Amino acid sequence: MTEIEQLKAEIKNIIHLQGIGKVKAKPIKDFNVGEKFLYNYGYKAEILEKEIKGKSVKLKIKTDEGNTYDQIKRADTLWGIG
Repeated sequence: MTEIEQLKAEIKNIIHLQGIGKVKAKPIKDFNVGEKFLYNYGYKAEILEKEIKGKSVKLKIKTDEGNTYDQIKRADTLWGIG
């Protein structure tokens, strides 16, 4: 892989979060139970449960504030690595 191809691959996995700036990211489907991810303004959450359903992922997450939520997201959506 050339240096330019490597840079393109790295840029592909970067997102911009409000209040933080650019951060490394990966698709939701690649996160594992127990991993943390970043939201805007530095908020973090942990994945408690994960179930892949076709092109979607059903998640149960717990925020650092202690709230739990159920979410359904596209499997390819990028989330910041926390």
